[in-house]
Amino acid sequence: MIYNSLCKKIVFVGVVSKISYFSVFIFLNFLFTPEAFAALSCSVSATCASPDVVVLRMASTANSHAELPSQSNYSQLVCCSGVSGLSNSCTGTFATVLRLSGTTNAHVEENTESTAAYNGNNACLSVSSGTVTLGYQNSNCSGFDTTVASISQTPTNAHVGDSSTYTRKVCASTSVSDTSSVGSGGGQNNIIIVTEKEKKQILAIADFNNDNKVNILDLSVLLYYYGKSGSSIDSYDLKKDGVIDFKDVSIMFYYWNLLL
Repeated sequence: MIYNSLCKKIVFVGVVSKISYFSVFIFLNFLFTPEAFAALSCSVSATCASPDVVVLRMASTANSHAELPSQSNYSQLVCCSGVSGLSNSCTGTFATVLRLSGTTNAHVEENTESTAAYNGNNACLSVSSGTVTLGYQNSNCSGFDTTVASISQTPTNAHVGDSSTYTRKVCASTSVSDTSSVGSGGGQNNIIIVTEKEKKQILAIADFNNDNKVNILDLSVLLYYYGKSGSSIDSYDLKKDGVIDFKDVSIMFYYWNLLL
């Protein structure tokens, strides 16, 4: 990540109106913490706002059958977001979230299983570059970015629910690869290469003032809403957890780096 470039941006904090000293403290705190670049987030909703990715569909949030994201019979969608180049493709750099017993009206099993009836019906998460890590844990998804869903039993023939329904959790993390580039001064900076499509997706998420950039002005908007909750902050709630907090600032810095 280009820490030097981000550090230069700090000097401009003082000229942006309506940013308190506390907001500046948050800005500096997240700039130098490793968690500032973790971004994957999943939740269950009736709709997935673009560019969120539908990973799985469920008939209800508990004791439910499942279907692949390509189907349209069920109204509860497992939506994931926060990562550039994220998709539900089962090719390239991907991990299988759950195996389904059919394309719809299906039971699920963990990706470690090989039940013949579940072959060929996988719900997946993928990234354009980097890694996707999937795991299953009891009680919580400690050590992972997010809880994708939960299942009624392990390891197979399970019903599915949202993240809080069952003890057995479906957990996921992603990382984005970077490459090295030698600058004109001979020093080395790490940069992340994004496609034009990915840039548009990033701007749709974090460019709050619509100036085709993710920068200090967008951060000032986010900090204005810091600590607030409710439907009025939906478009600024990058983590999609109902409140503007450290996690949302973290996600903004992740996108900021991708566009430097």
